Amino acid sequence: MDYPELKEEVERGIETINQSLVCEIKEKNVQKDHVHLIVSIPPKISVSKYVGTTIKGKVAIKIFQVFKGLMEQKYWVNHFGARGYFVITIDRNK
Repeated sequence: MDYPELKEEVERGIETINQSLVCEIKEKNVQKDHVHLIVSIPPKISVSKYVGTTIKGKVAIKIFQVFKGLMEQKYWVNHFGARGYFVITIDRNK
């Protein structure tokens, strides 16, 4: 498995999820060990649900479906990404 293939799948997963949630990606940068996103999220979606459950969870499931060999590597052990995440929120109206 190549990094460009994995990066492409992560980007595709993020795009698909954002379209279904009607979230607007302002900026996206997928690196080998982390992802930066600037996203406009509707008020009805909590940030923790968006990042933790939706983006990290659903993209991880998709990655493990597409790249089945990752599950066999000791490093991944059924997890794709670190436990936590860093978020800054900005209110456009102020």
